[in-house]
Amino acid sequence: PLVRWQMGLSSDADIALFDGFIADTALHQLKVQIAAVLDWEGVPRPAEGLVHIHGDNDRLMPLEHIASPSVVPDGGHFMVFNKGGTVSRMVLDALAGAGDRRPFALRREATVGPKPTS
Repeated sequence: PLVRWQMGLSSDADIALFDGFIADTALHQLKVQIAAVLDWEGVPRPAEGLVHIHGDNDRLMPLEHIASPSVVPDGGHFMVFNKGGTVSRMVLDALAGAGDRRPFALRREATVGPKPTS
């Protein structure tokens, strides 16, 4: 129950999905993931143009520790699943304003195929 609370799970559907993730993940892998979070020292400087989408109800990584976030109201650590529509709109809005800073695979020319040669 503590982990469910930390993840911000509130609905039966969220709990079932999370429990399925846990059941399908080997204990060793869970330990590796937890250790990576606990041992992470962060980055010396955020990437230029970074848009950090973060929930204001994230109990694992509280909002006050995040510099200049784009905030998902009532978003917890599980928000990509239970607030997916909001997160998707925020990602698309960020990409629309990103110009050529977007990863190559997300640029329009990459999605329509190679440019014809002259």
